Amino acid sequence: DLFFVQLGDEAKKVVLPISIKAREAGINTVISLGTPSMKEQMLKAQKSEAKFVVMVGVMEAKNGVFQVRNQVNGSQCEVKKDELIDYIIGKIGKENLDFYSPIDDLTNKRA
Repeated sequence: DLFFVQLGDEAKKVVLPISIKAREAGINTVISLGTPSMKEQMLKAQKSEAKFVVMVGVMEAKNGVFQVRNQVNGSQCEVKKDELIDYIIGKIGKENLDFYSPIDDLTNKRA
C-alpha cells in the first residue's frame, strides 16, 4: 500500500521510524534500501504496485511535510509527517489494513 522513496541521510533517519509506525498501524509498507536515484526508486515503487508513494528528501525531512503520490490516479499532495498514517488509512480504508506478522505463524495466532 505504501512505498517510501528517500533521498539523503536525513530523509532515511526520518523514514525508518515512520515506516515502523505505518506497519504497526496495519499498512503494508516498503522502504527503498540502498542509495539508488529517485528515478530508480520510483521504478521500484511502480513494480511494487504500492498505491501510495511517499517522497522524502532533505527539505521534506527538515520541514516535516512529505510529498505523497497516489499511484492509482497520479495525483500528488503534501502531507504533514504527523498526519501521514491517518491520511493513508483514510485513503485505503480501515477494512484493508493488514496486521499479519510472521511470528503469528509460529504462535498459531493466524486464523
